[in-house]
Amino acid sequence: MLFRAILIVALLPAIAFAVLVVALISTTSMLAEGYTDLRQQCANAIGPDPSEPVTTTRAGRADAVPTPASRDARTTNLPTANPYASLTIPPTATDVPEWLGECIAAVQVADYRGPISRARNAGPAADCAGWLALAALGRHATGGGSAAPVDAAAFARWVTYHASLATGSAGCHYPATDALESRVVPEAGSAVRRGCVSHAGLDGRRPTAVVLPERIADQALCGQPVDRAAISPGDLVFWEFQRYTPRRVGVAVDTATVIAVDPVSGGLAQVLLTPQTAIGVKRVLEVGDG
Repeated sequence: MLFRAILIVALLPAIAFAVLVVALISTTSMLAEGYTDLRQQCANAIGPDPSEPVTTTRAGRADAVPTPASRDARTTNLPTANPYASLTIPPTATDVPEWLGECIAAVQVADYRGPISRARNAGPAADCAGWLALAALGRHATGGGSAAPVDAAAFARWVTYHASLATGSAGCHYPATDALESRVVPEAGSAVRRGCVSHAGLDGRRPTAVVLPERIADQALCGQPVDRAAISPGDLVFWEFQRYTPRRVGVAVDTATVIAVDPVSGGLAQVLLTPQTAIGVKRVLEVGDG
């Protein structure tokens, strides 16, 4: 008995060291995961870190294997508040890269919807968004829409808003009034998510509308970041980042194609995404929305 007690006492330092090592490994792993999540949130909001080489892994992996929407549990058990809202750079930190500084400023106010998703989206809302974007392209190509230049941010708002209402008996339909160039006005009685904030339905019967901000830069702060291999209809794709602000936005219709405004003609056009294009992808129509 005495020998056993002596042995335990002798082993205590080793046991304590092992526990400390496990704790350090666990803490290091958590810190690494947190830093990775932070960088992914940033890349999808203000563009990839310019110090990184241009590869297909920037702002999403082109070779990643997407998972079915039903298997992606990344949006469950999310924090009730933005975990980066109080993140600041210490005044004594003088060697912080410019990109990281802009990143922290962005994620403080961004809509936190969890880590980057590698699942494809599916459901009436996503399907409707893809159909609306293509229908608008065809309508304007044949002269069915207004001849006035289309505003890129307004187009993203228009598609997202009407697609978010594609539920139940309402279904997906092209609005009788072509409002691509006008402000999106929520239908009476609809609950609305304004400025990236979700609100429950007002009466439990009408669908929840999704109304995006009016500026591209603000839209880029909405929704859940998505891996480029999992781009789905209705996802918003941002590119041409200048000073950490996206200049263009388009609505995805498949993994490699978006419908966006041509900056030269002012009309709608089909844009193919190359693996070398630095993009940010956000999902504002959640899995099963609609």
